[in-house]
Amino acid sequence: MRRVAMRLLSAAVLSALLIAPWSRPAAGQCRGDCNADGAVTVDELITGVSIALGTAALDQCRAIDGNVDASVTVDEIIAAVTTALDGCPDAAARVLAFSRAGQMASFDVSPPWTLRQRGDLGLPIGSVRCRADRCLAVHPSTDSISILDAVALVAIDTIALERGAEPADVAFVTGDRVVVSQANRAELLLLDLGTGERETIDLSPLADEDGLPEASRMASCGARVFVQLRRIDDETQLPAPAGAMLAVVDTGVVAGGRLVDTDPSTDGVQGVALAGRPAFDMPVDCAGMLLYVAEPAPLMQGGGSYEQVDLESFTASEFFDPGAEVGGFEVVAPNLFWTITHTEFGPGPSSHLNLTGGEVTDTHNTFAEEHVNDLAYAADADLLFYPDPCRPGPANQGCDTGVHVFDASSGARVRPDAIDVGFEPIELAIASGA
Repeated sequence: MRRVAMRLLSAAVLSALLIAPWSRPAAGQCRGDCNADGAVTVDELITGVSIALGTAALDQCRAIDGNVDASVTVDEIIAAVTTALDGCPDAAARVLAFSRAGQMASFDVSPPWTLRQRGDLGLPIGSVRCRADRCLAVHPSTDSISILDAVALVAIDTIALERGAEPADVAFVTGDRVVVSQANRAELLLLDLGTGERETIDLSPLADEDGLPEASRMASCGARVFVQLRRIDDETQLPAPAGAMLAVVDTGVVAGGRLVDTDPSTDGVQGVALAGRPAFDMPVDCAGMLLYVAEPAPLMQGGGSYEQVDLESFTASEFFDPGAEVGGFEVVAPNLFWTITHTEFGPGPSSHLNLTGGEVTDTHNTFAEEHVNDLAYAADADLLFYPDPCRPGPANQGCDTGVHVFDASSGARVRPDAIDVGFEPIELAIASGA
């Protein structure tokens, strides 16, 4: 078998040497890099040949499958050989889409939005964050975090947390340092992805009566991390009298002094007081020192609103009240922003995407098994990506499952149909590749 594989490999190498100038992989594709280490070795090429011959499973090297059709052709092997000879190209920006169950796919940020990779983590997804070509997928139900190579779209490592910690989110401080929020712990974790070192950041000064602050989603600006503290009763899940707030953490100072007191004039360590219980991702303008928070409430209780937090004065004020049950959102500019609102009318839980301040306002409506609350904004391309996990049926004939693409500033659709990722997407992230 190895002799046959080597003969085919030799033919592929010869062909690649002859046609390499005309058949280089597209930018950002490291064809054949099975272990996502940025290089293609002879052993990886042999693995690719074995997959092509049917003697090895595709799971051993999904990076060899260039058109993501679950098979490997001679052309794809030649492309991998070319990569081995020339080196991996610089990674291009990509959108990563995830199903709630852990299926994943990646496609280019730029038109024609070519599908690059598919995979399956086999674990439920809570949130996903990316920095350059590395992404972290949070799994609350298994108290773990998957480290993903965004180009090959494979898990390269797993971070195991304490049992019952219920990780909620991660925030990158640098390419190697991340903060992890834990809903069932009164502390954050500061992790070094390079060395594996772990430190804790005590949140107990901001906990409510049950001893837990219920840390949730986060955002970061440099060394500072902003953490949603929902502060609810752990048993009843009702709001605690203490009220929700935003914790401010400075990872740039020595351990023990990282929790920032936002109001030194008041006794004890203070956070930024919020009007409602925060949820979903928080858009942040680090240059403008502004952060935005969604605070949903049931429709019969007003639906909630969005707040704006001044990161210099640590004060929050109302940003926008849509007059409906608020969901996830994204801010393009102070007077130009996308919102998702929810109702329970129609063939399933409904999510309504709208742009305030643009030419087009009512842009898309979704009826699915759960509300959509995630958006991905590619600022450099001025594009907004919206995951639609709807299922077609007699009562949902307008369903177009996949990722919809809009001009972020005008609200206009930039392609008539959704990008088909092969499953029902619910979470999105953008890997810059740089």
